[in-house]
Amino acid sequence: MEKLKYKFKKVNIFSLSNFYLNKKNIISLNNFTIKNKRSLNKIQGVDFIKKLKYYYPLFYSIYNFFRYFKYSKNIINKKKIVFVGKADNKSLLAILEKKFPSNKEVIKYFSNITNDTNNLDNLDLIFDLFNQSEFMSTKFHFKYHLVNMIIRTILVNHLNKFRYFYHKMNTKIPLDLLHSNIYPKLIMLDFGCKVGNSDIYSRSLFINRFYRKSNIKINFFLNDTNYNDENILGNRIVTLKKSLNFILNFKDFNCSVENLKNKLLKMNDLLRE
Repeated sequence: MEKLKYKFKKVNIFSLSNFYLNKKNIISLNNFTIKNKRSLNKIQGVDFIKKLKYYYPLFYSIYNFFRYFKYSKNIINKKKIVFVGKADNKSLLAILEKKFPSNKEVIKYFSNITNDTNNLDNLDLIFDLFNQSEFMSTKFHFKYHLVNMIIRTILVNHLNKFRYFYHKMNTKIPLDLLHSNIYPKLIMLDFGCKVGNSDIYSRSLFINRFYRKSNIKINFFLNDTNYNDENILGNRIVTLKKSLNFILNFKDFNCSVENLKNKLLKMNDLLRE
């Protein structure tokens, strides 16, 4: 970015949030809408499989299905709620260790707590982090990212206990579920962007195209609110804790897909209040 600013007189930035709208050169993606008409006319510098993936998703989906048949055969006709992406203890602790290297208590809290989400008392310990000076003194974009990571990790840890939920880590299994259109029974979970509150980002584009009628959107942070304010962010953290309490108290791990879906939608209703 610094090199761009050095070379050009004016550099405009498309942002995944509306947190810095006071800066004239920042354009929020929240100002745009997703169009379903394909406008990608020419791709250069990529291999044949990549071109197949974007030009002919059906053929790519079939290719991906047979290439990773060991995994895909188990979900092709199964009705499950799926989240694709990082939301695990290891990823979260790596961020905490990088940002709070001298605060061993924070690391100790999370290494123990995230492995015991059955204990709702631990939720208070987790949210205590957001009142500590180490957290309060960090820059806003890191606060936002860390809160997002913590909330989705707690939620996915809990959802992993349910019979009809499946967490697909990006690197764990190469099976591409987000860019496939041959899994009609899957319901895709969308937790929003980790670094902003835009409706438009990579996962939402894929879900809108391939799972438009079978997805659940849970907005941890509302798309029309600027959280770059201590009071607004603090109030949102209180709402997040309330919604997590609701879903963590639901422990019918053998419930139907529809029942789990309804609980997640109810959680999202709480986040709108």
